[in-house]
Amino acid sequence: MRAEFAAIIVRALGLTGNGIKSEFKDVNPGDWYAGAVATAQEYGIVAGSEDGTFNPAKTITREEAMIMIARAMKLAGLESSFSVAEADAMLSKFADRASVSVWAKQAVASMVKSGLVGGSNAGLQPKSNMTRAESAVIIQRMLERAKLIDNKNFE
Repeated sequence: MRAEFAAIIVRALGLTGNGIKSEFKDVNPGDWYAGAVATAQEYGIVAGSEDGTFNPAKTITREEAMIMIARAMKLAGLESSFSVAEADAMLSKFADRASVSVWAKQAVASMVKSGLVGGSNAGLQPKSNMTRAESAVIIQRMLERAKLIDNKNFE
């Protein structure tokens, strides 16, 4: 669910909010995730939909998750920016590259280049739902590459 994913990223990075409320129409102050979503919005990790909603209970696709993580990477000092042409070239090795939405290509390419996402025999599967296990692995990789955690502690 989108709210859970935003909360995981905010907590993984140790971000704290300034007590502001979320501007999303569908995030109420009493919701368990309201603070995390407001913090993610404050730091530019989430942007929501054009209609002013966040859809907190909606499942999150892999490409939506990769956009949030790419934005979080910037906060962690792992910024990678690409032109659309460079992103297309980076994604060319994946059979399902055409299913990556135009608005997600640069973020997905950034995830691939940084090694946070490697794809599988089925490709990147951008329209598939992100699992909790995938979320944990990708966020751990991001924190390791940013030197915010040391994976030796997990061995």
